[in-house]
Amino acid sequence: MNVSAEKTESAPTPPASNPGHTRADQFPWKLFLAALAIIIGGHVFSVTLHEQLREAVHHLAWATGFFVVALGGLLLCAWTLYRHRLTHEPLIIAAVLALLCGHWLALDTHHLLVKQPISPWLLICGGVGVVGFAAWAAHHLRHDLEMGRSLFRVPAADHLQHKLIRALVIIVSKPNLSPTFAPSGNGFPVTVSSTNPPASAQIGGLVLRDDIAAVDKAKSGLFWNWQQLLRGIEPHQHKVERVWLVGSDDRYLRDARQLVAAYLPQLNEQTLRCAPAVDLEKFDDVLACLRGLVVGQLRQENFQPHEIAVDITGGIKIASVAGAVLTLNQAVVCQYVQTDGLNDKGSPEPYIYDFRWDKSLVIE
Repeated sequence: MNVSAEKTESAPTPPASNPGHTRADQFPWKLFLAALAIIIGGHVFSVTLHEQLREAVHHLAWATGFFVVALGGLLLCAWTLYRHRLTHEPLIIAAVLALLCGHWLALDTHHLLVKQPISPWLLICGGVGVVGFAAWAAHHLRHDLEMGRSLFRVPAADHLQHKLIRALVIIVSKPNLSPTFAPSGNGFPVTVSSTNPPASAQIGGLVLRDDIAAVDKAKSGLFWNWQQLLRGIEPHQHKVERVWLVGSDDRYLRDARQLVAAYLPQLNEQTLRCAPAVDLEKFDDVLACLRGLVVGQLRQENFQPHEIAVDITGGIKIASVAGAVLTLNQAVVCQYVQTDGLNDKGSPEPYIYDFRWDKSLVIE
């Protein structure tokens, strides 16, 4: 079916908050009770296992080695979790080991302080020194830590192996070269041509990867900015369930919709839509449009935040910033297709970005 005549849909506004709900109504009692049971059970298991190992270890050298191994395991697990942020499910094992090693370290330290007579003044001085050093380190390293935690980046193909993206909101640029659709059928093959330099490419609408490569292989170095649009949908081609296209002109949005529809046969007129045209130069308007789609539409359709991605490759920088701001400190993620970098196959690829900030960066 030729979907080029499809009119743009109205993006619903975010739902108003319900004043009838209170914090008590929304308190996750089941999660709280489950966490409490895990903490109590984990504590009993850890103490029991630690005491059994302590009874089996009598020599001081073995006890010291055990202490060092626990400390090293704690630091290693903490670093692993910091770097990967539990993106991959196997790292949950590292989190459990970190808690176990930390608990054993605390038990050994407590045992040492209780069994060995230590001057109270020494404990006070040591505590003040540790707190002072921690405060000094936090003050001098706070910007580095914030920057280190602010951005998580992974190839989209790797991200999709562990977390499914069911809905895409794509900011679409105005095409630098308007595609010419065939007059019959679904509009394919599509011809993309330029006069300076003279070059052309034809895409068939069948195999997405081949069509992306066809533009790369065009003579005289054909540059078509909608090639990035095709690269952006490639990792999600057979899995995405909803797609919204956002741009500044209804006419080219309809062309983009017709182009994308050929590669997403699982979608139809209701699941592949164009948002009302919005001025991509106006930050507030773009942000309101994106928020209306993510919060007002997709969330009402029971898409979870971590199942939604906003592709900020297209459009101008203001629109990309708006898309990034929408995902700031949210489970919703950004997608951006490389322009200069190449993967191991020699072509740009989409990356998933997760923007996380503990607080605003302070410039002094």
